[in-house]
Amino acid sequence: MANYNIQNDVQNRISYERLKNKNYLLKSFEDFRTELLQYAVTYFPDKMNDFSETSIGGMLLDFAAIVGDSLSYYMDHQFNELDPSTATENENILKHIRRSGIKSSPPSPSTVIAEFSIRVNIDNLTGEPLKKQLPKFLKGLQITSNSGINFMLYEDVDFIDGVYTRKYLNKTGGYFILTKEGLCVSGNKSTESFTFGSTNQQFPIISLSNNNITQIDRVVDSEGNEYYEVDYLSQDTIYKSIKNENGENYYEILPAPYRFVREDNLLTGETILRFGSASKQDLQNNVLIDPTSAAISLYGREYFSKLSFDPAQLLKTNSLGISPKNTTVSVTYKYGGGISHNISAYSLENVILTSNILFDQNASNVDIEIVSRNISVQNSKPATGGTDGLTFAQLQENIPNVIKMQNRIVNYQDLLGRLYSMPAPLGRISKASIINDEYDIFNKNLYVLCYDNEKYLTYASDALKKNISTYINEYRLIGDSFRIMDAVILNFGIDIKVRIKEGEDPDIIKNNVIQRIITFSKFRLYQIGQPIILDDLYNIVINTPGVYSIASNKKDFIYSITGQKRPPLGDTRTNRLIYSNNSFNSIMLNTKDVLNPPTGSIFELKYPEYNINIYIVK
Repeated sequence: MANYNIQNDVQNRISYERLKNKNYLLKSFEDFRTELLQYAVTYFPDKMNDFSETSIGGMLLDFAAIVGDSLSYYMDHQFNELDPSTATENENILKHIRRSGIKSSPPSPSTVIAEFSIRVNIDNLTGEPLKKQLPKFLKGLQITSNSGINFMLYEDVDFIDGVYTRKYLNKTGGYFILTKEGLCVSGNKSTESFTFGSTNQQFPIISLSNNNITQIDRVVDSEGNEYYEVDYLSQDTIYKSIKNENGENYYEILPAPYRFVREDNLLTGETILRFGSASKQDLQNNVLIDPTSAAISLYGREYFSKLSFDPAQLLKTNSLGISPKNTTVSVTYKYGGGISHNISAYSLENVILTSNILFDQNASNVDIEIVSRNISVQNSKPATGGTDGLTFAQLQENIPNVIKMQNRIVNYQDLLGRLYSMPAPLGRISKASIINDEYDIFNKNLYVLCYDNEKYLTYASDALKKNISTYINEYRLIGDSFRIMDAVILNFGIDIKVRIKEGEDPDIIKNNVIQRIITFSKFRLYQIGQPIILDDLYNIVINTPGVYSIASNKKDFIYSITGQKRPPLGDTRTNRLIYSNNSFNSIMLNTKDVLNPPTGSIFELKYPEYNINIYIVK
């Protein structure tokens, strides 16, 4: 039994890897043992003849075969670790992820349009709002929701410019209520300081205390030098948004001698910043070398042959950015996000009064007190775009796609790749589809949807659509036109009548069928425009143990649900079941028993615990 025990021990140890990964030698334990046996019988027939399992010869063959099989396994393992799709060791997967250029994907914040309302007195001379009481809410103003989620104003809200919605609340009382909208992003803001000594360090790092960091806002040292985030330390320029006299934004290329790269631990969520290696003196000495040092020396000849010359040699520098030295570096960043940040409508409630509110220089303390006491904020639409970060396994799956990705949008896959990898501070969409506009050959319709805080499909906020438009505009080709639209949500239920085998428990069969439909149909993963294959649903039900036959016609499996419904009597759910107002009918069913959604729509089984009904019939 020696051979059996050794073989099973090896196979149990590596069977999973062999099934998952490639076997390059195509040899197993048995193959090695057979070849060794043939070799021994051929070349040593007079030395040993007994190679049975219980003999010494069989034991030696087993030992040699197990060595060959183990070496084969480790060779296969090493080669498989070179492929990002078959690598299994976390350290190697991390190297593949970094090599492909994938950045970390922390939980994304949600975005919402907030409506700020203030109360100001009426100017008795003009009948207009008293100008000196008009405030300006600066970017970074903090707002909280009734569930404790923090939001920050992402853009200035300026009442001083005179553009706002106003209404009289009490004309005789002498005041207006003024309202203006502003884009808000969820999350928290933090600032940390790090002190560097007088010794110059090469590539020093600092570790931030909070995890799931969505954005590094600003890194500045005590001398006023600002450090810019770059993809690689060899990148010595950045694009910076500049606002001109007309208030329009444009981009300018600026040198970035002070720079850093962000590195995220994809397993723990920790973030570190890595700086350059040079000192200020090194940078001053190496900005531009003496051009004469690149001249070609001719000694004893009056000619020279054609040669290749790299002009970059004239700008050669050994610096990869300045390393902080004898200074204190302050890092301001945002962190936090996720599905829970998708708050419902009318959930914002408090404005945290800080230095982020600016008043007219002529405003008195009384004016400031009047306005500050009567500031309110509300959101008439839910916040959307917050999603949980990608898992380690999902990042590994994205490696092949990112390697192929180019820094532009040419086809639909490029656009979808850009949308799903949109930077976290801009928010995130959950479903997207691109369809050619049938009325305009130069236009494409981009349908998008998000998840709410319960992970049900919901429409993207205007703020998120604005962010999408701004983001893809930087990558689209000239002439491309995208119309961003809400996809149509079609909520549905499932009704199926089944006959069960004699002696089976009806309640157990019903629960088993429902769980199999939820598990194998994967309606949660449905995309915009994806049809429901009724044959697949039929096979799931009929193959449930205990089910004898199906009494319903396939065309009656799916029905439309709209509006609001009460939960069944005795159910612990207190809120109504809310569905979309979009309905569909059996006209959508084609001859192949496929239920196709209309253009730009998606099927959603919103409440499977209520909307899957299995009836037992005789």
